Amino acid sequence: MTMHALSQPHPIHNLPAELLSNIFLELMHDFNDQGDTAKGPIPSILVTHICSSWRTTALECRTLWSIIPFSASENDNLLQTLLKRSGSAPLSVRFRSSNQPDQDEDDTDQSAIAIERFSLITSQWHRLRSLEILEQHRPTNIPLDILQEHYSDGTPAPLLEKLVLIARDIPYSKLSARKLLGGDSGCPALRHLEIVNYAFQSWQVLPLGAALTHLAVECDVGLQCYGRPPVQQLWPMLKRIRRNLEHLRVGYLLNIVRTNVAAGTPEVIEPRRIFFPKLRRLELVDLIEPLVYFLPRVGFPRSTGVDIEVQNIPSPPACLVTHLVECLKGAWEGPYDGADGADFKVGELEISERRDASSAVLNRSPYRLSRIGARFSDGRGELAFSVQLGSHLGAHRTVTLLSTLNIILIFHSRLDLSPLRVLRLKGLAWSLPEDVWKGVFVPLPELGTIRFDESAVLRFLKWLRNNSLATSADGNSRKHLTRPSFPNLSRLELHSIHLDPVEDARAAARLLLDVLEQRLALRSHGYPTVEVDIMKCFWFERGDYEKVRMEIGASVYWDER
Repeated sequence: MTMHALSQPHPIHNLPAELLSNIFLELMHDFNDQGDTAKGPIPSILVTHICSSWRTTALECRTLWSIIPFSASENDNLLQTLLKRSGSAPLSVRFRSSNQPDQDEDDTDQSAIAIERFSLITSQWHRLRSLEILEQHRPTNIPLDILQEHYSDGTPAPLLEKLVLIARDIPYSKLSARKLLGGDSGCPALRHLEIVNYAFQSWQVLPLGAALTHLAVECDVGLQCYGRPPVQQLWPMLKRIRRNLEHLRVGYLLNIVRTNVAAGTPEVIEPRRIFFPKLRRLELVDLIEPLVYFLPRVGFPRSTGVDIEVQNIPSPPACLVTHLVECLKGAWEGPYDGADGADFKVGELEISERRDASSAVLNRSPYRLSRIGARFSDGRGELAFSVQLGSHLGAHRTVTLLSTLNIILIFHSRLDLSPLRVLRLKGLAWSLPEDVWKGVFVPLPELGTIRFDESAVLRFLKWLRNNSLATSADGNSRKHLTRPSFPNLSRLELHSIHLDPVEDARAAARLLLDVLEQRLALRSHGYPTVEVDIMKCFWFERGDYEKVRMEIGASVYWDER
């Protein structure tokens, strides 16, 4: 490299100041989403130490300094610097309590320090646009002492668009009976409200204004020191925000007035539901009885994506799950969007199970969560429907009232699976019985892809091979090929399938080759050949059975990810 080349400025120094400022802003946004100020300087400070031109560009960008992440351990000098350099730009503030709190410092000291630091922010309340508070391990009492008690008189935050309050690993975080930020009149521009694991006595505490587009409120049952807020207050609140709401998530905060929903009998519902014309996403997590009570009273467009998680211990009876699916269908199609109540046509279906210990805070034993995911072929939004399986009735007694098989049969009877093209099985340590394959999936004329992901596959391959063979009509015991199950099957995907012992691994490989050979032999009868996509299956790796595969012409591909 010549001396002349070394003396030339780097091309990055030729970037326009506006573009360089946008790069700095992206760095700051990424840090604000994931960073921790305790781990080092924030990007807005770092870029001022690179060179004089970067420093000048950064200092002239007021928006860069208006993004303020800080914690209780932050010193006042940094906050004052950020506020001063931000000028009059609207502020986006994210506060985090310490990830690793000082065990020698009591909760009172932590709270006092946090509130003292936060007072610098409240002096700029008039230009606050976004406020996120994450309390971890120990409470800071900022939501209660500042956002409720001090500003309960309705001190305006006219620019505030986003308010997020999240408590993690803090027992019994709560809001008082005073309105948060003085209610919706104190923050008329609020569009995004998220409150997680704070108990509250009344829905009227929350600033639920007509401008809201995103509302997420949830509080685990074991953290609800007040009990659930009255459902009678929820309906007028939902009517107020329904016109602009695009995302609604409610977890463990629904309630019921009448109790006959527990018997699974339909209720007589008033014809005027609360309809959300712009809703794009609905997420509900709760016991099944409040869900059955809530859904018949609301409605939303066909395009809405729905995620429902039933968290019952013990697991609910199948009849009540069936009733919940019917309630969901009634709310989803509704008389408001032109839907005629026709069948829900499913194009892709995923059936999965996973073990989950997320409710350890409630002293529950780990349980299985059964999930059905559906993508519809008629333009309807996606559906995720999860149900907790099993119950904890004692140290040595566990009774299962519901199974994934029950849920599959419920969906088979309540949805239209005839257009199904793709079936995925994920995390199933057991095999679907032969009668389920025959009764539910074999009759589907469009099914072309079946995927096994960390699921049992050996019995399926054995059944699929044998089901394509039949005894000759003349009584000869010799088998011959016949019309196969899944006549349009063209793709098998086997991902992360672990087989043990070695005998099972060899048997699975041999069965897979037999299935491929059979389908190739039936190609002359108009049936498609089957391609196999394999990933992380150590019993059938690239190079295995190569001679046999070449002889039969099998199409096997390996995904090396």
